[in-house]
Amino acid sequence: MIGKYKKILHQVGKLKFQASTSLVIFLSAACMEQNNQICDESIPIGSDVTDLLVDNHKCNLAEQNEQDLATFKITSQSEFEELLTCQSPQIKIDFENEFIVGGQVKSYQCGSFKEAFSEKKCNKIKIGVNIQPQDCTGITDVLFFVSLPIEYINNDLEFEIVYLEP
Repeated sequence: MIGKYKKILHQVGKLKFQASTSLVIFLSAACMEQNNQICDESIPIGSDVTDLLVDNHKCNLAEQNEQDLATFKITSQSEFEELLTCQSPQIKIDFENEFIVGGQVKSYQCGSFKEAFSEKKCNKIKIGVNIQPQDCTGITDVLFFVSLPIEYINNDLEFEIVYLEP
């Protein structure tokens, strides 16, 4: 008789374990799904300032970089002046309210800058850069710059470089 009860108790214990395991898996999946729904939403922030810096003020990197993608965050006027050389030296940026994220991309398709965008997705800031291939051969360095509100200065950055169709 005691053996029968032990067997029943063992089966009940197994059932409780399976039920609780299923419940934990279900709740974890529900939480992950809920978090993914929140993270699927992206909010545009900041502005593309590449044309302003590259075309209007003729800014270039002070030191050339040989990497395929080199990125940087500029948080002060002194960092700006150290990293970039511009034909218009009087460029003043309001670093109390904004900072600049920029970079240099090597295009092996003789590419030129088309546009840049920035968006907040969860706690990350995604910087997207579209590069337009040109009808020539050669490797080009494509610069991009995005101005972001200072409140996002500590967020992680994620870069996405897209080569558009010719």
